[in-house]
Amino acid sequence: MAEISERQLEVLEKLIGDEEFRAGFFEDPDAAIAKAGIELNEEELAGLKGVDLGLLSSTLTDLDARLSKTAAAAAAGAASDVGSIVVDIVGTLLGT
Repeated sequence: MAEISERQLEVLEKLIGDEEFRAGFFEDPDAAIAKAGIELNEEELAGLKGVDLGLLSSTLTDLDARLSKTAAAAAAGAASDVGSIVVDIVGTLLGT
């Protein structure tokens, strides 16, 4: 599995949880990251820019749907495993 830095993970977390950041990222990744105050080195930035934005968009849409189902199941008393969902998503994004 490719190594992911803490700062790259911070960007991915914002993509998952912050719709305004997500919209800005799809328009202009550099500006969105700078506006969020996340400082990435060239390698980290290149790694994020190497992610297929179409795949990222569809993956995040899938994540939203999966999290909604997980939340509904948890509300109904079923155990949820959000952590494994996020690991699956990150793996998909990194091509692993």
